[in-house]
Amino acid sequence: MKNFFQLFVFLIAALFSLSLYADEVSDLKDAIADLEERLNDIEDAAEEDSAAGWWTKTAVGGYGELHYNNN
Repeated sequence: MKNFFQLFVFLIAALFSLSLYADEVSDLKDAIADLEERLNDIEDAAEEDSAAGWWTKTAVGGYGELHYNNN
């Protein structure tokens, strides 16, 4: 009888831990889906910004010089 009780307690604990594991997997799947949605939103925003015009893709640069002559 004692062995049966120990086996029963072990099986209940195992089922409980499997249930917790399933909840964690479900939470991780939800988090991944949320991250994928956010990534798609960021990619769409980047594509919209890149289509703004030539002025967003153009850069003007250079350097300056200063000459001092003390005669």
